This record gives sequence, C-alpha cells and structure tokens, in this order.
Amino acid sequence: MINQIQQRFNSSLPISALFEGDTIAKMVVVLTEGVDHNDLAPLVPIQVSGELPPFFCIHPGGGDVLSYYSLAKHLGTDQPFYGIRSPGLTGGQEPFSSMEALTAHYLEAIQKVQPTGPYHLGGHSLGGVIALEIAQQLSLQGQVVHSLILIDSMLSDRRIDFTDSKKANAMILNDLVRWICSAINRASPVSFDVLLELELDEQLRYTVSQLRAVATTSEQLQVLFEEIDLNLIRRYFNVCKANIQMVQSYQAKPYLGKVLFLSAEESLDIGPQDLFSTWSEIFSGASEHVTIPGNHESLLEEPNVKLMAEKIKSYIKPPTAVEIDFESVLDEPHQ
Repeated sequence: MINQIQQRFNSSLPISALFEGDTIAKMVVVLTEGVDHNDLAPLVPIQVSGELPPFFCIHPGGGDVLSYYSLAKHLGTDQPFYGIRSPGLTGGQEPFSSMEALTAHYLEAIQKVQPTGPYHLGGHSLGGVIALEIAQQLSLQGQVVHSLILIDSMLSDRRIDFTDSKKANAMILNDLVRWICSAINRASPVSFDVLLELELDEQLRYTVSQLRAVATTSEQLQVLFEEIDLNLIRRYFNVCKANIQMVQSYQAKPYLGKVLFLSAEESLDIGPQDLFSTWSEIFSGASEHVTIPGNHESLLEEPNVKLMAEKIKSYIKPPTAVEIDFESVLDEPHQ
C-alpha cells in the first residue's frame, strides 16, 4: 500500500512517515502538502503541539525513530517531540561516516526548529552517544543545553568485530530486526544461527522473508511491512553498519553539562551500574542514574516506557517561579 502511494506521488516514504500520517488518507495529505521526506530533512515531527521547548531524540543504531512513538505520547501533548533519523534510509544520500559531520548536519536541522536554547536532547542506545556530541557542539556555540538524556547507551559498543564480516553482518541484521519488531511489540522472527550460515545477500533475503511473514499475522502491520523489500532492508543494513562503525571510531570528550542516564534493569551485556560506570570519565558535570524495568528494547515499550516518561518529564520541566526567585536570591551579592 505504501509502495502504491510512493509510485502515485513519485515520493519516497520512510517507515517514520507513519508518525506524520497514521492513515493512508493522512499520508496522501502529507505528500500533497509538500512535506519533505528525503534525507536532507532528518527531523521527524512525532508530537508538534505544546509550548514547551522541544525534546530532540536521536535514532538508535537502526537509524529510524519508530521506537520513540510511545515515549512521545506519554510525555504529553504539551511537550513537542522530534525524532532524528539517519541519512540513507530512503535513498538519495549515503550514511555519514564522521560523527562530527553527522552531528553538524543534525544540529543545523535542530536549529531550524529552535534557533537558541535551552535545548533538550536525548537518544536511545547509539543515539545517546550522538546526542552527547550534539550537546558538545551546542556548548561550543555558547548555547544552553538544559537536558541531555542517554537511554541505555554504551560508550563504545565493541560487540561487533568487523574483521569477521559474516558474523558482524549477522549481528547487525539480528539487532536491526529485533529493534524493528520491538517498536511494534513483536518478537523477532529472525534466527541468529541461521544468519551465521549465510552470505550477505542470502542474509538480506532471509530477513525480508521473515519480516514479511510477520505481516501476515496482523492487519496492523501490513501497511508497515508491505514496504519492506530487499532494497529497503539493504539500506537499513548499510545505515546501521555505518552508524556502528562511526561510533566505534568516535573519541568522546568530557562533558561538563548535567546528564540523566536511564539504564534498563536487564542491560546489554553488563549490569546497569557497570554500564553507567563506563561513562564516569565523560560525565564531568552533575549526572543522575535511574534504572528502568525491562531490557534494552522493552524499556521503551509498555508499561516500562510510561515510567521512563514520568522521569524525563520531571527532569526537563521548566523551573517554577519559586525556584527562579530562589536562584536569584542565591545569585545576589551578600552584604
């Protein structure tokens, strides 16, 4: 169905277009009104109403922002929420290989929506590392970053060894499918052991066939999964691989601003406290660590995401008049 719309309007819709038009009619309106879906516009407006400063949430390794929909919903209609997705997902532009170039690209898009601070930034998994670098660049501009929120982020994910290409490709596809399926509350249909036995082209075809099979069991998934073909999965694979390689070569610098670190109780390959400790040399300012029920994916699913949203809302809320007056008293020179 999405493929038919793309052919009719000669426009390429990413999966994240479902946020902007949750019915086919709305997607047609989006297209005919000229909303830019190409990779030169990485912002995905998931929730645009509200008077508060926007929360900009950077994609995880998979590149798209499907998994943020529930979080944006629980933050409420008064909190604008923009996802930021990777270049390369819809064709026409290659993924970035440099962290500095990528974040400069994202920062340009952010400042078209919000030219000055205070800024609220965050990201899940690899997206937290990218958000950190955006915060660094904003600080160099003299801008105020009010909130930097990292969600179960690993400073340097070395699980994937690119010297073993078949295993690395299998791990990337396994993680990618698990991410896509977790965003729609479905178990991954892909077997890592099967992927390990295949070459890349066969791995991609196997992945497509398994995802298409999932679509047959749910009408809700058909619009989403009918657009999943070999070319789309290859693009998502290339983006995910580029993102991981980029972060592996990134050298993070100490960050002086305040940070909220949210880790899953069942966190990656190490415990939540150990994961937080890996950032100790980077978090030079005030940092707060909160553990959220669930694993690396399910902390963004119901009911865990509601708890996360409550913590984020309290963390990024603007100061009350009483708090502002108190701060002004503290700033006054003493007699």
